[in-house]
Amino acid sequence: MICTTIQNRNIEQIYEALEQCEMAEIRLDRCGLTARETEELFTVDIPLVATCRISEIAAEPSFKDLTEQSREIKAMQIAEKRLIRAIEAGARYVDVEIEAQKQMSKRVRQAAHENGTVFIRSYHDFEGTDSLEALKAIVEKCVYHGADMVKIVTTAHSEADVEKVMALYSWCREERESGNEKIGALADGGLVAFCMGEAGRQSRYDCLRYGAPYTYAALNEDEAAAPGQWQTAEMQNRIKTFTGFPAQIIQHEIDHCNGVLI
Repeated sequence: MICTTIQNRNIEQIYEALEQCEMAEIRLDRCGLTARETEELFTVDIPLVATCRISEIAAEPSFKDLTEQSREIKAMQIAEKRLIRAIEAGARYVDVEIEAQKQMSKRVRQAAHENGTVFIRSYHDFEGTDSLEALKAIVEKCVYHGADMVKIVTTAHSEADVEKVMALYSWCREERESGNEKIGALADGGLVAFCMGEAGRQSRYDCLRYGAPYTYAALNEDEAAAPGQWQTAEMQNRIKTFTGFPAQIIQHEIDHCNGVLI
């Protein structure tokens, strides 16, 4: 499935865009929606992910005269309010970055679970890709803080960076086999992991073959939310013409299957 990121649009433009989507991420930090518009929007039939990045809100011009601490607190309060409003209106998923304050995350998670919304904890590295062990620790932290799903997105500068992120999928399967239920549960469509940047562009497609339930795309090139993001139509065409596992994915599975390749 393709989740199309929708941002910088008014409510009429959002509804128009949704006609082209099977799933969509609504960037509440970048779409100036009223409370009523949000409540109506999240009643649509297609799966919607409610996302509201605290850092984006804190960077708004109206916050410029506040201290850094005051900006962060106010931005977090606004993000929490917008996300819970979307949850109560019917958001299928809600995304909270791992850096968010503990109590704010707890309240959003509680609202999500009370309303049947999947609670995503996300991590983004816009500079590079850490070690595989560090990435595993981030996944564990997300799960520890109540994630139903985990999203890991780093910036790749090489194929080695991509391989580290893609290795998270086989690691989750290995943890399931070893009896680690919390991490192992992610092996059944609970992990979305890929890389940004030109070096990571292919991973946005390949992640679907590794086990991600969906990937992210943009309506058009101008609306890409991150470097290397595919356009929705481009991704749809690629998926339609898919005929088998790419060689690098088969090799990765061979390298990490411990003698058992399914």
